[in-house]
Amino acid sequence: MLRLCHGAAVIEYGITTSKAHVWAHLCPLDGCFYWYKRSRMVFVCEKYERKTIPTAMGHIVPVVKNLRANNGFIWYFGFPYEWLDSYDISSADSDRTAGTETERLFEFCVKAGLFLVPLAVDRKYLELREQFDGKDYRCSFGNGFLDVEIKLDARGGRWGTGNLFVQTHELNHDHARRSGHRKDHS
Repeated sequence: MLRLCHGAAVIEYGITTSKAHVWAHLCPLDGCFYWYKRSRMVFVCEKYERKTIPTAMGHIVPVVKNLRANNGFIWYFGFPYEWLDSYDISSADSDRTAGTETERLFEFCVKAGLFLVPLAVDRKYLELREQFDGKDYRCSFGNGFLDVEIKLDARGGRWGTGNLFVQTHELNHDHARRSGHRKDHS
């Protein structure tokens, strides 16, 4: 769906259109990925504040009260902070570069066995059609698989804003230059 919002193109592209089973948000300030079943987030995110940032629209979902440890639905897995030094996330010059580095870190974490369920990365979705399906990786476990969407939430997480930004729409997305939304959402 394409519509105009204050003269800008808005594309319905996010949690409600994604075909991934799981979404995982990298929160560098927390040194972890927060992850959840996409279907569960779709069910609950409408009750949280709606926000528009320079490149997207979505919901601000509190982390701590929704953690699995607090009878919520958000899981997480941590990694050594030093690992962030190997991935150019904070100084990346475009959303695409930052996203690619975030995906590489996720893949490394899966291969290191840090995801709660033992998964193997079977394939990286590269085609634009697949990207528009909201899928970055297919991971396998036993006889099953999960399609996973990876997000960078640079200021999100427990030790950042306290929230995750769950995108529902893309707005003025600029693949050529780094967008300012990583600094602005709270």
